[in-house]
Amino acid sequence: MSEKSELGIMDIFVNPMKVTMKQFFKSTFGKPATVMYPLEKRDPPPTYRGMNAIIWDLCIGCGICAEVCPNRCLKMKPVELSDEEHDRAWYGSHLAKRKHKPERPAINFGHCMFCGFCEDYCPTGAMTMTDFYEMADTSREGLIYPARTMKVDLEDLPQLPLTNYMMESPVLDIDPCIGCSKCVDNCPTNCIIMDVGPHDKTLKSGKLRNVENPYFDYTLCIGCSVCVKVCPADCLHMEPTSNSSLSGLTTEESPTEA
Repeated sequence: MSEKSELGIMDIFVNPMKVTMKQFFKSTFGKPATVMYPLEKRDPPPTYRGMNAIIWDLCIGCGICAEVCPNRCLKMKPVELSDEEHDRAWYGSHLAKRKHKPERPAINFGHCMFCGFCEDYCPTGAMTMTDFYEMADTSREGLIYPARTMKVDLEDLPQLPLTNYMMESPVLDIDPCIGCSKCVDNCPTNCIIMDVGPHDKTLKSGKLRNVENPYFDYTLCIGCSVCVKVCPADCLHMEPTSNSSLSGLTTEESPTEA
């Protein structure tokens, strides 16, 4: 028999038989590949991303988590805060929304891809990913988790600095601004104040008076663009952070402080 024929027999019969016997003995006499769930539960790896948890005392309701969600499965919902929750709220976020209820994120885990963007972009560290994975349900509605079901209370709050992960900041176009202060009322970090404008404006009535303009403290701005969304005059827009300090008005430029 030629050498070529011998190699063909080895490749076709002998080698596959070795692999089959090896797998047979490993499966028969080795450790089981499965666990007796739910009596036994395997610990997930350290990098596993499961159900979200929200540290309410750190959440400021900015809505950035909803903005960056690729599947749009996260929505900001109004909630009622107790007196204790009001007292523990960070940066006075419940006071920032003077005309609206405080908001906290609710998640539809039926659409969630567990990418972790909401955790990565959270400016205060309030959104976290846990290793909890038992979220199966018999209906799609059961996978919609209201905000309070993900609430987490911590005794020792990590006082993290505010970080603008969006890398954008609001910039004011002075001429169309009407001084309504809606941006101030809705800012989740209270980084906007209303002060005297740089010049007087002629009103529809023909009178000439000064209209207050918003001034931004970019050290507290997180780039959530809430002020841009609520502006009725469309006088605010977002620009890259590197350019925002070169245009618009900042608190350092406020005429009163000058």
